[in-house]
Amino acid sequence: TLDEKRAREIADYIDSGHGTIPSSIILSAQPEAEVQIVGKGRTMEFSVHPKAFLILDGQHRVYGFSLAKSAVRVPVVIYVGLSRKEES
Repeated sequence: TLDEKRAREIADYIDSGHGTIPSSIILSAQPEAEVQIVGKGRTMEFSVHPKAFLILDGQHRVYGFSLAKSAVRVPVVIYVGLSRKEES
């Protein structure tokens, strides 16, 4: 369950200028992402779609980043081709 209070605390921390949250957001690419690996496997291209990725870990951080007024770069790990069982 997404805790809005926790997400707001993350947003406030980001906006305070005291730092960032270095841990990666873990995503699973969904069929809607239409992921393509290009350039010797070093680059990934995907379609922008509301259901392109499932957040496996980091839901509160993602929501907190969306609430923050400050723009920050966020590290992500993206898995491609996971089964529903592997996603859970």
